Amino acid sequence: MEAERLGHHVVDGVALELPATAKAFRVRSDAALDRRQIHGAAALGAATGLLILIGQWVALFAPIALLAFAFLMFLIIGIWQRRTSVADQRKILANHPWQVWPCHVVERPERARAGTTPCRVRLLTRSGAVVRSGKADLPTEVWNAMTDGVGTLWICGDLRRPYLVAVPGGTDWTLCHPEEHPPRRSVHITIRT
Repeated sequence: MEAERLGHHVVDGVALELPATAKAFRVRSDAALDRRQIHGAAALGAATGLLILIGQWVALFAPIALLAFAFLMFLIIGIWQRRTSVADQRKILANHPWQVWPCHVVERPERARAGTTPCRVRLLTRSGAVVRSGKADLPTEVWNAMTDGVGTLWICGDLRRPYLVAVPGGTDWTLCHPEEHPPRRSVHITIRT
């Protein structure tokens, strides 16, 4: 593991064994797998089926049935994406430990979801050399907490594939996509041990 080789701290055990991470994951999982959404999709599916049947005899209902069907597909795809995302996060958290990395974070000029800031996350050696770089939409609170874009983040996963970037403590994370060729730039920092 690169973090150990470079002398960075690696938390014992896999990330999901850490009580704070396990609790945060349960909250995320419960939110993504909300049964009300599934019940809503089932009700909308039944209503759509009824509108399609009625639309065969009454032409007025055909456009409404098509609109309801499109909304149903949108809802089902959204539920599927959330479930897939949670499953991917669980796979990473259940197979990798948290690694404590010094980071340099630079804002990217892209649009992001509300409450996030698009960033380039650069993982550093103790001397400040960039080891890896990735793109993530960090929660805005995390971005604001990193003075001058320098700080410590917890990393979970294989750095060659999408991995999780979290605040220290492993309770609030986001997916980070590695860049093929990280910038070959050093960041001058002092790490006190």
